[in-house]
Amino acid sequence: FFQSELNSIEIARREIWRTIAYNWESEKELPPYMLHAGVKPNSIGIFNFLDGRCRNSSFQISKEEAVRRYLTPIEFSVRENGVFLNSQGYRSAELIKTGLLKQRGRVNELKVNGYVMSFCVRTAWIDYKGQIIDVDAFLPIAGAQEQLFKTLEELQEEETIRLELKSGQRKTSVAAGVQKRLEFESQTGKEWSGGGWKTG
Repeated sequence: FFQSELNSIEIARREIWRTIAYNWESEKELPPYMLHAGVKPNSIGIFNFLDGRCRNSSFQISKEEAVRRYLTPIEFSVRENGVFLNSQGYRSAELIKTGLLKQRGRVNELKVNGYVMSFCVRTAWIDYKGQIIDVDAFLPIAGAQEQLFKTLEELQEEETIRLELKSGQRKTSVAAGVQKRLEFESQTGKEWSGGGWKTG
């Protein structure tokens, strides 16, 4: 079998470019009236010619309707610095202007509905007070932005890894704390919290 070097996002990009190229490259047979009109014999040429004559059954829908109709609905947690899907944070200037993030302090566990494109969760859409707000993923520390291009499944796999690592870190933290206290007491001959209360 053939093992591709491309990840899922790169494969999606390639297929989009392949489709665009095909629409320009594909050679089509034209009826006489298109030949006389000088239509380019490819998919784009035919579409543009027919569209210019209102022979097009497509129709426009709003961004809000497209998001609600075609993307995957999902719940986000609201924190002071953004909205989160698992540990992946999202924010935008438009989101900050809504005041939603400031409400986090008033409510113990604040959730908000939103949408993602399952194949790429680099961008998400928050549904707040009937308005669809675009938000972009951000990294917890500075790094290559390419890391943010991942599928919903990959994001969920990362969450599993994160929880396992955090569990291990808690055990390490306890052991490290005990060890450093013992080293301190060994070096100084005094207790970590040595001392006593005095009046005055």
